[in-house]
Amino acid sequence: MAKRTLNDTHRKWIVEQIAAWEFPSDIANAFPERFGFAITKQAVECYDPTKYAGRKLHPKWREYLIKARENFRKDVAPIPIANKVYRLKERQANLDWAKRKGNRVLVNSFLDAAAKEATDGYSNERRHTGMVGVATVDPDSMPIEDQKIFLASLIASAKGQ
Repeated sequence: MAKRTLNDTHRKWIVEQIAAWEFPSDIANAFPERFGFAITKQAVECYDPTKYAGRKLHPKWREYLIKARENFRKDVAPIPIANKVYRLKERQANLDWAKRKGNRVLVNSFLDAAAKEATDGYSNERRHTGMVGVATVDPDSMPIEDQKIFLASLIASAKGQ
């Protein structure tokens, strides 16, 4: 079988999947169904600047990744499970079911999960302690310029600089 080259349509789709935090193996597995030929997980990793294989990714695709990821974050708002109130309502329904069944262990696990949900225990927030106190950093709220700096630092560290 002849080796196929990726065109911009293929590359764009791969970068969009990476922007949505899909795993390279999942992207590679979905690729043949969508485009009619197979690619490897390693080929996908070449389009992820956070991976060693993607350290030389063209700036055009780096910019596209940042924009696609920003759009992805905005697009999760209409998805019910992305909403804390929806998740708490579902946990309440599960808790009620577990109570009716008399399953105390499951009841306690749902109570713990709801407590974490209600107090942002599942948050992506990172805490850094210092001499002055505690500062919090939410990577998802970083400005685009800071994301670029972050990606550049990952690439530099991958190169051993």
